[in-house]
Amino acid sequence: ETPESVAWLESALKDAGRSLTFYNYTSVGHWFCEPSRPDAYNEPADRLAWERTLVFLNSNLKPGS
Repeated sequence: ETPESVAWLESALKDAGRSLTFYNYTSVGHWFCEPSRPDAYNEPADRLAWERTLVFLNSNLKPGS
């Protein structure tokens, strides 16, 4: 996505009263979490994105739900 479309989405969600955090991985391209794509894979960004995903899921999902 273009930076403009990401900024628009972030703004629209905030205007709708949604609680959110957007992370921008500016030094990587699309598919940066795909180890099978050496042209795009970025291991440090992949690890950081996965860590952030787990924090989000653990903070927002209730056990057993």
